[in-house]
Amino acid sequence: MKHWNQPSTEEEIRRLKSDLWMARSTIVDLMPHEVASLLRGYYSCASRQEGHAWMDGVIDALTERALKSAPPPDRFGEQRGMCPLCGQGSSSPHVEGYSLPEGLRRHLVGWGNTVRCRVMETVSSLARDHWDEKFAAAEQEAWRASQAAELQRRKTETLYRVSPASDPKLLDQGSYSWSPSRSDEQLAFAEERLKSLGFQCVTDNNVRTWLDEQTDYVVYADPRQAGRLEFEVWRKPLPKRITPNSRQRHMAGSFHLLDSWKNDLLKKYADRLTKSRAR
Repeated sequence: MKHWNQPSTEEEIRRLKSDLWMARSTIVDLMPHEVASLLRGYYSCASRQEGHAWMDGVIDALTERALKSAPPPDRFGEQRGMCPLCGQGSSSPHVEGYSLPEGLRRHLVGWGNTVRCRVMETVSSLARDHWDEKFAAAEQEAWRASQAAELQRRKTETLYRVSPASDPKLLDQGSYSWSPSRSDEQLAFAEERLKSLGFQCVTDNNVRTWLDEQTDYVVYADPRQAGRLEFEVWRKPLPKRITPNSRQRHMAGSFHLLDSWKNDLLKKYADRLTKSRAR
């Protein structure tokens, strides 16, 4: 039976969260004042994206701090230093400190085989919890708005079925600044190139599918990305529903052709298709 003053589960969780926050904050408070102020900068970030940029700046500042206090480079030109936060160095018994700047950066980020700095891990947790509390509601609302806008776009814009294993995609869906979608002119070029390779365009309402369909295989083309054509090769007969197991059995491979390639396109396509089908 519950004692009259026994805390509820919710109260216990709140207390534990408060204790965890206090312990993490104490770790930051134990740093030198200048470093602690730097590590507390996540409070001033106006968005999660700004927070990620802030984190990169913190790592740059800590790496610069380590470089200034590190011994001169050795006879091989390598400079090494201890982590300015946790004081740790390389786990190798033959060297002291991290190589500067890359080894220390990996330690601070937690990338590769190195053990991440515990202080930096603590700061990341404090920042993430603060950003979740500060930005989660606005991010959720923005996500709902983007989903509604995408749903409306999917009703009116051309969609591209680029694989039997996924829903049709918008022209710019999955594009990035370094990998943009095609302009109208570039898309017309891509479609003409697909026709020259023997592809047929199948249209169902606003869904467009570019196919090279043969007796024992079918190739799906994705013309959306600027500068290249992407292809997926699937063995027939295709199942009605693609599962991870059926995908492994039926998808033979993928390859691409660059827009800049001008000569022997049919041969380049055939060679890559043969290699994919042989896998």
